Amino acid sequence: MAENSEDDTAQPGGNAPPPVQQRLSQLLGGVPLTPAVAVAVVLIVLAICIWLWEIPWLRPFLATAGAAVAAFAGPIPALLTPELRGKWLFAVVIAACTAAGVWFATEDLQQRLEKTAAANADAAQRLDGVMAWTGDTVRQEPAEQRGAFLLAAALSERQLYRQRRYATILDSARTVLQIDADNGHALYYAGEAYRHFGDWDNMRDMFQKFISVAAGNPESRTGDARDCYRRPDGYCKERLAFVNHLMALDSLMSASSASGGGVKIDALHAAFAFERDAMTDWPAGFPADGRFLSSCNVLRQVSQGLKGLVADGTNVDAVAKHNGCT
Repeated sequence: MAENSEDDTAQPGGNAPPPVQQRLSQLLGGVPLTPAVAVAVVLIVLAICIWLWEIPWLRPFLATAGAAVAAFAGPIPALLTPELRGKWLFAVVIAACTAAGVWFATEDLQQRLEKTAAANADAAQRLDGVMAWTGDTVRQEPAEQRGAFLLAAALSERQLYRQRRYATILDSARTVLQIDADNGHALYYAGEAYRHFGDWDNMRDMFQKFISVAAGNPESRTGDARDCYRRPDGYCKERLAFVNHLMALDSLMSASSASGGGVKIDALHAAFAFERDAMTDWPAGFPADGRFLSSCNVLRQVSQGLKGLVADGTNVDAVAKHNGCT
């Protein structure tokens, strides 16, 4: 019989089992799973902290509790050994000090974040007020002066675009839209800024509104980009065609990321419709420039995509042939 084994068949009157307290102490001193239990406790607390971290006012408490548990649970396996069982008080003091330090650091950081958020909200509110005031003021000016302001804003937005100052473009465009909610300069440059930020929904909103307003604006049927900057309303034939080209590229990108065949086909049809309208207004189309596909390449990819999905691409090929996309 093994040295430490117990005889389950021992008769009454034999060696009595040790007291419960002694057996528990032996188990705690010798169980190899104790480190795993300590790690499990730390992981559970960490999971709870991550789950509740989205609640801002709880963050100082979560950081404090997590630090305290980590500082205390780490040495538990060693403290359960016979040699170090008397060091519990020392471990508790160390954990408490760690928790206190984390509390003060986190509370200070949270207060700073709240102050920054409040300052940002106040600045945004004041900016909105300035935009509204500017819009009201300029709207009350005579038409000639109002038009001069809109032209100056358009030239400024073009310069900002070349400097890649997209946030400032949005501020300028929003101010202009306070004066004229249908202004083509503001809608176009706001859409471009949103595109560079990857805010596709707002980009589509701006460009779709541009296309919708252009349909009822006679100036959108004549002129190139230079003419746009001579017109306070901001509409010309080339800009309308280019906005349609950008929307075709967006639809083509949506088709490439779509998972369902039906959704992909719809996106390809949308890309074709936008590019067809672009080339109707601007038959030469738009060349590739390192950022965008050319108009002809858009039509080619739409045709290939439809054929790959066993969908009819005859109309696409006809438009491509008509515009010299061979």
